[in-house]
Amino acid sequence: MIRLSPLLQAFLSVEKNKTVHAAAETLFLTQTAVTQRIKQLEDKLGVSLFIRSRKGMQLTAEGQILSRYCHDMQNLENSYLHSLNMTESDHIIPIKIVSSSTLMKTRIVEPASAIAKIYPQLRLHLQIHDIEARHEMLRMGQVDLAVVSNKHVSKEMCTKSLQPERYVLIVPKEWQSKSIFEVVANENIVDFDPSDNITFSYLAKYHLLENARKDRHFINSPDQLAQLVGLGLGYTVVTKQFYQQYCDHKRVVISNLHWFYDHETSLCWYDRGVLPHYFKALIDAIA
Repeated sequence: MIRLSPLLQAFLSVEKNKTVHAAAETLFLTQTAVTQRIKQLEDKLGVSLFIRSRKGMQLTAEGQILSRYCHDMQNLENSYLHSLNMTESDHIIPIKIVSSSTLMKTRIVEPASAIAKIYPQLRLHLQIHDIEARHEMLRMGQVDLAVVSNKHVSKEMCTKSLQPERYVLIVPKEWQSKSIFEVVANENIVDFDPSDNITFSYLAKYHLLENARKDRHFINSPDQLAQLVGLGLGYTVVTKQFYQQYCDHKRVVISNLHWFYDHETSLCWYDRGVLPHYFKALIDAIA
């Protein structure tokens, strides 16, 4: 079996454990030995790989690139072993995918599960992250695939555009006779967290934002967000697919059926040369 060099093993252990002390215990080495290996690696590459902070050892930009390289090498090895018909236990391949909770529920779980059945050596790590920092998780090598808002897509990323998420504005059913202008002027918004600006984008599209209340209620769960709307706490926007499949239509309804906001996203990854067959299959299934 191919193994990363001792220098890279020390690097990955410090990245994972955040301290040299913890990395040394994991590797059964002294702290001095781990420190020396990191210094040798930095001298060899001519860059700094870590920054010391209150949160422990944090990767520099160069460290993030090296981390992606190491993880890609490990995945590539697993792919080659599969091609050589090694036994399943010898070539388990973890694949980490991150997206918003609504996209995970409506567009990723089913196709990713289908691909995992075709390639039984895959182990899916499906992560929900509704705050729009998923591009940072990809950049730092924490995930292999990320669904990213198009405004956060960078030139070095490989991308495949997804069908836009179509958002609609929902209100409690007892408000359905109210005009949207009356609702926006007099009722509160319910959103995921302060970084969630989808409702604002919807309102801005129809020139309603100026008259809307900006002091919002927050709950970091799309399911409970729709539930709070059903309880009459306010209004929000959800994807049309989420509304059709998961909202309680006895309690919430769409206001202005022909109004919507399209949020454009892409499935992103970093170039790893020739894509392993399972990786390409996942991309094609999701996108």
